[in-house]
Amino acid sequence: MGVHVRKQIRDAVLLAVTGLATTGANVFAEKTTTLEDSALPALTFASRTDTPDIEPGRVEVGKFGLTPHEYLFVINAHVKQAAGLADVLDTISSEVTVALAGGVTIAGATRYPILIEEEFDFTGEGEQPVATLSMAWRVNYYAKTNQPDV
Repeated sequence: MGVHVRKQIRDAVLLAVTGLATTGANVFAEKTTTLEDSALPALTFASRTDTPDIEPGRVEVGKFGLTPHEYLFVINAHVKQAAGLADVLDTISSEVTVALAGGVTIAGATRYPILIEEEFDFTGEGEQPVATLSMAWRVNYYAKTNQPDV
């Protein structure tokens, strides 16, 4: 069995946003621990939902076709510095948007993530203020009903 289409999309997105001017190589597939100051500014990736569009009666036993999916994921930008947090987050947002504007290619097909929401969070705790920008994205794809890696 191959690699699930969702993982292929995740890997392609991570590749596209690695090496941006502001965050550089500080891109993490999963944020399970607190990011060290030396790793900031940074981007983290989180899957939100993957919803197959299955209509009742559409898929018959023994007759497998393609199932459309709506995959939602979040790219979080993390910044910690004395001043200018909003400006840095805006710059990162622009860089990520441009990086994904050309789409991501998986198995020879290009998929175009669409930015659907941005949410800011600022905190003044600690020695320097911290800010996070959560950028929610949607990408639609098809997978074989009986083989989610194709």
